[in-house]
Amino acid sequence: MNKPIQVLRNENITKPLFEIIENYDPNTFEKATTLYRKPSYQRTQQRDIAWRVALMDSILENYSIGGFSMSEWTDEKGNTFYNVEDGQTRFGAILSFWKGEIESSYGSFSHPRIRRAIENYQVHIIMQKKAGNHISNDIYFKALQKNFVLLQEGKQLSPYDRYITQFPDPMQHFEGAPLINYTITLVNHTFVHFFEGILRVKMCNRNDVYRKKVHEMISIVSGALFGCEYANNKYYAHLDIMMRVLSEDELNQGIEKLKTVLETITDAIQDYPREKSERLYDLFGKCQKFMGSMFCDLEENPEQNREEFKCIWKWFINTYRRHNNKKDRLWINNHIYRTLNDGEKRNTSVSDYRRRMHCVRAYYEVMKHNEIIHGESVLQDTSRYNNSDWGQFTDIEAEHNV
Repeated sequence: MNKPIQVLRNENITKPLFEIIENYDPNTFEKATTLYRKPSYQRTQQRDIAWRVALMDSILENYSIGGFSMSEWTDEKGNTFYNVEDGQTRFGAILSFWKGEIESSYGSFSHPRIRRAIENYQVHIIMQKKAGNHISNDIYFKALQKNFVLLQEGKQLSPYDRYITQFPDPMQHFEGAPLINYTITLVNHTFVHFFEGILRVKMCNRNDVYRKKVHEMISIVSGALFGCEYANNKYYAHLDIMMRVLSEDELNQGIEKLKTVLETITDAIQDYPREKSERLYDLFGKCQKFMGSMFCDLEENPEQNREEFKCIWKWFINTYRRHNNKKDRLWINNHIYRTLNDGEKRNTSVSDYRRRMHCVRAYYEVMKHNEIIHGESVLQDTSRYNNSDWGQFTDIEAEHNV
C-alpha cells in the first residue's frame, strides 16, 4: 500500500480574538501587510446584518463560534504572517462590529464592558504549516487550495468559488490551471470585444460581480476547446480537463469554433439590436440557451458551410428574441422543442444539446421549404405556421436524428 504524501502539518493553538481583528486586512489579499490576511482564492462574500448581529451576541454571551483554520507563511524578508483559510466570513462580521458598522443586541463595540468581553474572548485555531523544510511554496500553496475546497464540503461554496482556487497567483509562484488560463486569455483578451463589450463581463477573482460569472465563462470556453460535453458550469465535471494542456492545433481548432459562435451571435445582435429591457447576458452568457447546441452542431457537422451555420443560428436566435421580447415565452417550447421532454429542453448533457440542435435545424428546414413554396421570405415571422405543419416534419426528423 502506498504511503500518503504529507505536505501539511497541523497545530492546535488558541489566540485572543481581538489580537486577530486588530491586525486583519481582508480586502487587499496578497497586497496586505498585516499579520493576518486573506489568500487569493478566498471568497469576498459578507452575510446579512441579522446574521452578523447574532454572531456578535453569541460572542458576548460567551458561546463558541467554532474553530478557524489558518496557514503560516514567511515573506521574502523573513517576516511571518497568517492566511485565513476558513472563517473569513466570521472574521469579516466581527471586523464590521469593531469598526462600528453594526451593533449587537447589547450595544456597540465602543461600550467599555462590550470591548472588554471581545478582548477576553479566545478562539481555537488549526494552524497549518509545511510538513517540512523540503516543501516548496508552490506545493504548499496547491495543498492549501485543495484543503480549502475540501473544507467547504457541505457548506455553501459555489462553482465559481471552486474555480477561483485555480486562478494564477504570482505572489506564490502558482501559474494557475491551464483551463483557467485559457479562459482568462480568451475572455479578457482574444474576444474581449464580445465578452466585455457585449456581455459586460470578464474573468476576475476580485470584483464580486465578475467573480460570480467566472464559472459561466469557463463553461463557454470549455465547450469550445474540449467539446460540448463540458459546456456546463459544474466544477467536478471539469476536473479531468482542469490541468490538460492543449497542442497548438487543438487550441487553434477550439478558438476557431468559439470565434464562429461569437461572430454568429454578434451578427445576430447587429441585425436585431438589443431592446431596452433585454438582458443579453442571460441569453449569451451561459451555454444552456444557445451556445451548447451551437458547439454541438459544429462538432457533429464539421464540414458544413460556415455561412449556412451562421444563417441557421442567426435566424433561430433572433426569432427567439423577437417572440421573447413580445412576451411570447412559450414559443420555443410550443414550436421548436415541442417533441422534447422537460429535461431535454433545459439540461446540459451532450444528448440534450444534440436533441435541441436537431430540432432547430429541422425547424429551419421547414421555414426554408415554406419560403420556396410561397415565394416569399418567412424566416422573420413563424407565427403563420401552425403546429400541425411543423409536427409532421419534426416527428420524422426526431425519429431519424435522435
